[in-house]
Amino acid sequence: MMESGNGLILLMKTIPSNSCTQITNKPLDQAGPSDGGRAVSEVDIEKINSVLIPSKVASFDVNQYFCCDKHRIFLKPEIDDDVNSFKVLINSEGIIGQTIKINKDLFEAILLSDKDHLIPIQDENNFYCEAKGLGVPKKIFCDVDLTLGVNSFEVNQKFLSSGLGGIFPKGVAIGNISEIKELSTKEVRLIIELNADPLSSNFFGVLK
Repeated sequence: MMESGNGLILLMKTIPSNSCTQITNKPLDQAGPSDGGRAVSEVDIEKINSVLIPSKVASFDVNQYFCCDKHRIFLKPEIDDDVNSFKVLINSEGIIGQTIKINKDLFEAILLSDKDHLIPIQDENNFYCEAKGLGVPKKIFCDVDLTLGVNSFEVNQKFLSSGLGGIFPKGVAIGNISEIKELSTKEVRLIIELNADPLSSNFFGVLK
């Protein structure tokens, strides 16, 4: 359970405190007098379980992830709780995707990079767009109409979840511009490298 506890605390660090219950982000082996004599793991895991469902990978076709534009993952919840469709999937690095199909103890999630996925995002200058999966690992994109007067973009520019649409919490770091492609004299494509890598861990969380 220690591994799961550490994973849960790392997961919660990716979500702004105003989006869910505030969690004490101490390593599990650093409980002190202020913790009332209880291990931090006992306190934190109870709070964390109230806002997310810890889950582990049941199946992930890595070959398809790298070769093709359909990016899906199948997971199994670690606690006895219902997983619903259209819930946010995270790992310790950030938002990974969202749940789409539920089948008893197993559920499917679509990754942000899937060609059929959309996520509303914004930059720190309040430019908003609906980013689409590029069908390439860890990549999404926004096509921008320059005739609207928005053209202040640069490589490494940061994008966050905007919270629009009511699915993804607002203010979570999504990624940074890795490339700016000129589609025409009036349109550019912003390619965004995602922060969260689905291959970095077998441990995920579903926000309730």
